[in-house]
Amino acid sequence: MSDILHTSSRQEFVTLTNIEMNRVFALDNLRQRLFNRKQEIEQQDWEAMRQQFLSATSSERAELLFINRLIADYGSSLPRIKYLFESTPKELLEEELINTRSELIARMGGFEIGKHWIRCMKSSDNDDTWVYTARKIWGRQGSISAEEVDRFFTMLDEIAILTDILNGQGATYGIDFKPQKTVARKLMARYSISLEAVDDILNAINKYMKGKNQPKSLVMPARAAVEGGAITRPAHPDFIKMFPLAKDVAKSSYNDYMNPMNTPYDDAVFEQMKKDFENIADRFSV
Repeated sequence: MSDILHTSSRQEFVTLTNIEMNRVFALDNLRQRLFNRKQEIEQQDWEAMRQQFLSATSSERAELLFINRLIADYGSSLPRIKYLFESTPKELLEEELINTRSELIARMGGFEIGKHWIRCMKSSDNDDTWVYTARKIWGRQGSISAEEVDRFFTMLDEIAILTDILNGQGATYGIDFKPQKTVARKLMARYSISLEAVDDILNAINKYMKGKNQPKSLVMPARAAVEGGAITRPAHPDFIKMFPLAKDVAKSSYNDYMNPMNTPYDDAVFEQMKKDFENIADRFSV
């Protein structure tokens, strides 16, 4: 099945908030719960297990298959992730990890079962939301190809481990990596409308900075965030610590572009940025 979707269809998956990202892809607690459930089943004697398997409904069988597959695939993507570390300069590493994860999420949102997983997990923090995807794959009316199932679990493992690493859990995988965003979060907390909004603001500003190299373009997202009411104006030293892409923006240029008396930005792109930050401010305002 093709993984091509219209850009508008993919957008809802690429622009997950930090809370949604962790709800969908921070799977450590889910893995532990399903592993415990698997152990409980396996501690039964064979005759009890036999009867359980033979009497299982299609939904129960789907859940058992999902549990085994999620656990069996855990860590299968580590060689690819470790290669990413080996082939990327340290100063570009965090951006590369974020970009790789975003690309994988966009691809996952491009086929049926991946889209189903993201939408279900994003919409609820119920511990058992995963069962809907299990039933979608292997339930009574399941028509998902083996190829698509393989692709789903391969992508899910890689995205989940990248999420763990970006959340500061690299040591779990033998990877020495401390996300720059840990520093950025602490600094942005000084300026954000709320602590809960910090990650969304950082993600949005970094997204708009990507691919830019001129001071005016690099400062533009921060100016939009200020005018959108999501943050107060960061001090220049904090700005360049939070956003390494802007490390070469001089203090004089930063002050000029952030000065409310100046109007260097007057196009539709800036207005859209400002609107995005207004939406963030509305979501997290007390």
